[in-house]
Amino acid sequence: MITCTQFRREDTFCPKCGKENNDDASSCIRCGEALRKEEAPVTKKTLRGKSWKRFGTGFGIVVGVLLVILGIVGIVVAVSGGKQNETTTENGTATNELITKDASEMVLTLDDFEAGWTLSSSENITASKASSESAYEVLFYRPYTFLRNEVAVYASIDLAKAVYSSQVPTKVSLEHPGIGDECFLDAPNLLAEVLVFRKENVVVWVSAILGKTQPYAGKVEAKIS
Repeated sequence: MITCTQFRREDTFCPKCGKENNDDASSCIRCGEALRKEEAPVTKKTLRGKSWKRFGTGFGIVVGVLLVILGIVGIVVAVSGGKQNETTTENGTATNELITKDASEMVLTLDDFEAGWTLSSSENITASKASSESAYEVLFYRPYTFLRNEVAVYASIDLAKAVYSSQVPTKVSLEHPGIGDECFLDAPNLLAEVLVFRKENVVVWVSAILGKTQPYAGKVEAKIS
């Protein structure tokens, strides 16, 4: 026969002295022995585990974002460095922007003139153009007018600038009429004018009857580019 006592919870009897205690007692009323086992701090551990998990996830995201930013910065620096290598330095040292064509490839030809013009002469004048890598001169003629074109190529932009500067007269009729990197137009007499311009490391001279130089200088500039 099963008694009611057998249905009582095991922890109502003191495991040390055997004294029966109330079901809700936490310690023995006789000896003070703890009657209930302490529950493992599952909640705390779980919460702590969740906190670490959240921290790890957040930390991973931050690290990922930083790596992406560093990657973008690296790309920008690389591209900027590449562009810087492609530009001309201030002192005019040789870069990949220097013009490497031969002067004879950039002078005017009969194809640049209207009908009636004649190529009067052409000559390699490298020796007469100090420090030039190559220089060429052509002279065109038709009745009552002429046009002379000289082109010289230099090893650096600094050299080209020096040559150009040495050609600028004290007074010019028009400074920089919009051709090349720097340009001047001079009318030394009532019949002729001289237009000189520099583009990168190339210096160009165009001499003609008044009002005829600028259109042809523009054609030479187009050949340089």
